[in-house]
Amino acid sequence: MTHVVRVWLDDRPGAFAEVATAIGALGVDLVGFDILETGGGRAIDELFIELHGSSPSELTGALDALRGVDVEDVRPVRTSVTDPRLDALDAAGALVEAAGSRGLLETLVGAVLSDFDADWVCVLDRSSMTNVVASGPVPTPQWCVAFVAGAAETPEMEAPDVAWAAMSDEQSLVMGRENRPLRNRERRQLEALTRIAGLRHAQLLPG
Repeated sequence: MTHVVRVWLDDRPGAFAEVATAIGALGVDLVGFDILETGGGRAIDELFIELHGSSPSELTGALDALRGVDVEDVRPVRTSVTDPRLDALDAAGALVEAAGSRGLLETLVGAVLSDFDADWVCVLDRSSMTNVVASGPVPTPQWCVAFVAGAAETPEMEAPDVAWAAMSDEQSLVMGRENRPLRNRERRQLEALTRIAGLRHAQLLPG
């Protein structure tokens, strides 16, 4: 079964090779990886692996034993493993091709659910205090409005497991993912995808 392993490792030559060697020693196949964030001498990577006969706990133990390596999370993959960069391009293409404003918003919500492994997503209209399109256990519109206002005012106070991006002056996309922080690369990707959706949405509105 395919799993995703999120690891912190020292940002130094040879660190990733040590991780790959430890994975191979367990008979685990490394089928892909994605660099989420670097800074402060550390890197955060997501590794896509096929466990075969090994268990997640065996893998975690082997990686944690390496110098400068810490496992943040191991989880089964909900969907097929693809290149996250290609996923972003596919999502952008689907937004451009969407016919009708409702279809566009539904496409956006579906793409964010899948590509970011989100637990909940909504397109929030702040003026009417409504979630125009939503999926999953979304908080109330009042909570979402308060969150967006606070995060816009003080970005450094954003919740680690909730992200937002402006789609227009009145609408924003808000998403949440429990037990796994959203990293800088993911937040930038979310902003880019939502910006494309906002431009397309304006084109589809009458007048």
